[in-house]
Amino acid sequence: MDIEVSPDGTVTYSVWWKNGSMLVNRQYLSPDHPESLYQQFLKNGLVPEHYGLRSFNDIEAEEFKDWNRDRLINEILELRRTVLRFERAGF
Repeated sequence: MDIEVSPDGTVTYSVWWKNGSMLVNRQYLSPDHPESLYQQFLKNGLVPEHYGLRSFNDIEAEEFKDWNRDRLINEILELRRTVLRFERAGF
């Protein structure tokens, strides 16, 4: 898919991606999916955020925007303990 940017800044791109026999709207794909609008903008040398597209990390990080440092550290430590428990259990 090629993205075209006109001199006035208008962006033209294909909204639909053909996945086998099914058409998928690119804006509903995860930003890390290779056929997503975000990835297509990157492949064409454009900065997706300049066009209002958000990265997967930005979307996931939204949940933690109001957390302070101590709460974030506690979350990390608790997740680490959970991973270690699963490893010890053989998962």
